[in-house]
Amino acid sequence: MQRRLNIKERESIRERFDGDMLYRLVADVTRHCASRVHVLRLTPEEVLLELSDVLDGMKEDPDRKHYLCQTTWDMLAYEIRGAGIDVPDDEMEMYVQGVMMTLIVCLALVDAAACRTLAMGLMMELDNHARQSEITSWQQWIGTLVCRMGEDGLRVRMNRYWSGDSYLTDEIHEVLEAAVCKEEPGRGMMPVIKNIINTGGGPAIMGGSFSEGVEFNNLKEVGQ
Repeated sequence: MQRRLNIKERESIRERFDGDMLYRLVADVTRHCASRVHVLRLTPEEVLLELSDVLDGMKEDPDRKHYLCQTTWDMLAYEIRGAGIDVPDDEMEMYVQGVMMTLIVCLALVDAAACRTLAMGLMMELDNHARQSEITSWQQWIGTLVCRMGEDGLRVRMNRYWSGDSYLTDEIHEVLEAAVCKEEPGRGMMPVIKNIINTGGGPAIMGGSFSEGVEFNNLKEVGQ
């Protein structure tokens, strides 16, 4: 994250993804993190950018799943640290944990073997960096959240994304370019998103639906 999004950019992304189940989940996770930190207050739109970068990379090249899972924590930590000069370790870790748990939930809802493998790999990597009490807290909180916001809607959203040809970062890129052109007519198109992020693109795995109480432990058991 080379720079923070400005107000106009945040508004443009918010308007584009208004009502989107994935954006709603990311926004809730971001606010959950922001309410527990004192220095680094990322916005839902900035966190969506980071999550989209990881998701798109996995969608574009699932054959590199083991490498992508192993490097996700470090990549997110590096990007999030770029949002501030003196970001406390615990605050950086809070956001990384939130993004990784969101990724795990979203991938687990996709009806594709590659996504189940990715979700397991991310869970194992998260286990290498976070305390078990922190992971358990996230599992309970996000499991309840997904159940209440509508698991089926999020499942449909993620399956449509994974099976489609579009990428989230491309959609966000278009939104940001349009915002620039609207604000500065004649400036022309520019790779806005590259100044913000550094890009490199089922229930079976969870042991049941979120409404039944997600068994996140199944991820580690299958992956061991």
